[in-house]
Amino acid sequence: MKILLTTKTSWFSCLLLAACFSCSRSSLDVENIFSQVENIVELQPDSAIILLDSILYPEDLRKSQWNKYTLLQVQAKDKSYRDIASDTVIFAVKNYYLQKKNFRNAALAAFYSGRVYQSRNDFKQAISAYLQAETISQKTEDDKQKGLIQYFIGGAYYEHENYSEAIDHFIAAQQYFSRSSDNDKREIQTLNIIGSSYFMQENRDSAFIYFNKALQLAKAYNDTVVDKELESTIHLNLAHLYYELQQKDSANFYFNTALDFFEANDKISSLSNAYNLFSQLEEKGGNYRKALEYHQKHTQYLETIIGEIENNSLREIKRKYHLKKIRNEKDRLLIKRQWIFLDFLIILLVVGIISFYLYSKNLQEEAIRLKMEIWHKLGIKP
Repeated sequence: MKILLTTKTSWFSCLLLAACFSCSRSSLDVENIFSQVENIVELQPDSAIILLDSILYPEDLRKSQWNKYTLLQVQAKDKSYRDIASDTVIFAVKNYYLQKKNFRNAALAAFYSGRVYQSRNDFKQAISAYLQAETISQKTEDDKQKGLIQYFIGGAYYEHENYSEAIDHFIAAQQYFSRSSDNDKREIQTLNIIGSSYFMQENRDSAFIYFNKALQLAKAYNDTVVDKELESTIHLNLAHLYYELQQKDSANFYFNTALDFFEANDKISSLSNAYNLFSQLEEKGGNYRKALEYHQKHTQYLETIIGEIENNSLREIKRKYHLKKIRNEKDRLLIKRQWIFLDFLIILLVVGIISFYLYSKNLQEEAIRLKMEIWHKLGIKP
């Protein structure tokens, strides 16, 4: 009986250890996915979403992992220009990291709370969230994060045409970016938008200074198509500035330089914006024929963009359907395995009962046989 109990205990212990090992390995897999996502989310947010989608049951994650998953998911969606207006769960993620005193992630979650509010066109709440992110980020040494927060505060004010306030935050962002490593592109973008802010205030001298600062840094830095696109965007801004200064030759030079790059690299959105801008400028200058020509090209590229948006929406629907299909198939296989395991347990139980019955019966028969032998030796008749 002791041997039987020991065997059962060992068998149960093995199952428990196997379950623990399985959970541990699953947890390690999740952490590995998070690490990969963090490495690529800035430049390859679509790939980051695919990696996160491989976690089929995020609701079953530990609390710490669920919060990390949610933060990374909102970050990846925002960077891939997907709608995050409904991702208000990020507010709870921010509170979680504040309670844990993880100020870097708390600042990031507060920042994306601002992005969610901004996508919902709630300017007041967006600014409040960004300012909270700014306060939290001061408890960290992350200049890149501080610069990003300042940049988007400035962007929110820029959208609401409060250019003076926007410039203050953009300048703060540029200073943070200049102090942190590998942020040349962000610094160029910030210098460019400072120039745009001054231009919107009709402060053309300051606009010219910042556009040229951005252009000089872009020329010193660029080594990829993405960086050349940023340089071409600055060219387009300079073209606009020169046009307003009535310097048509310089305006056409920068306009055509930008167009050459956009067309050579199939930058549809930039082409649409460029032709729209100069259509308006030519109309303003009374050159209606040229304005109509540019407007037609703008419309042509705009239709292409709308088609791409519709295709992206369709792909997103297909992605969600495919993900749901995978989860349903996994659920079906899990249920099937559970039934197989249950059948195995029932068979094992039946075999155990039969074995125990036969074993007990054998013990009884052996006891009767021994009893009969003893009686026989003693001459006792049963």
